[in-house]
Amino acid sequence: MRLMVRMSFLVMLVLFLPGMVRADEIKVAYTEYAPYRMTRQNGTKYGIDIDFLNELASRLGHTVQYVDCPFERGLSSMQTGKVDLMTGMLSNSEREEYMYFVEPAYRKASAKVFYIKAGSGISIERQEDLYGKQVGVIGGVSYYPAFDLDPRISKECVITFAQNIKKLVNGRVDVIIQTEIVGDYMLSALPERENVVKAALRSGVEQGVYLAISRNSPFFTERGRITAVLKDMQAEGYWETCLRNYMHVGGKHGLARAKPD
Repeated sequence: MRLMVRMSFLVMLVLFLPGMVRADEIKVAYTEYAPYRMTRQNGTKYGIDIDFLNELASRLGHTVQYVDCPFERGLSSMQTGKVDLMTGMLSNSEREEYMYFVEPAYRKASAKVFYIKAGSGISIERQEDLYGKQVGVIGGVSYYPAFDLDPRISKECVITFAQNIKKLVNGRVDVIIQTEIVGDYMLSALPERENVVKAALRSGVEQGVYLAISRNSPFFTERGRITAVLKDMQAEGYWETCLRNYMHVGGKHGLARAKPD
């Protein structure tokens, strides 16, 4: 009889207290964004932000579950609390309604640049040169305010940057935009790289890049602890250490293509 009571109690815990089962696991929305977020052939995640986040979670006594999804679905999952956290986020008023941006920003965004098809004859030197062009973007992504809020720029959304590159090479868009470090890194591994060149226009806006916690996540109550650990890691220069792991050592300065195992 006692055994049956104990078993019933355990069943009740599983059914009615699911939060206890995953109390130490942070669900993180994951979208490929090399070299910050990448996936090995065996399915494990790696990259600059991944290394940083795994260390932060470890110091908090948590583990991380990466949830693969397109960027826009990640945003909607943050709204509902289906995932707890996203990395690489730019702050804006709309997102602040359902995300908590952990201060300080853990890194600065590199310049946003534009890529055009080699030999296309298109010249993009100022923002007005984008008018009348089809510009490939990734759905849900913020680039920089002057671009995001300009209604005169015609934008076509896709899920991945690789899709945008194919559309550019095939003449389905005129221009594509991407964070420079990400665009250059990804292009270096693609066969289309010989057909793509960088335009003169680039954003000089320096923006903070944040860890964001869903306001509907149980980890929202831990925002104070997360902030304290993040500040410690910043003081140690831990993100810069992660960055150096993906840089060439000596010789030409630039990102190395980390081995995918």
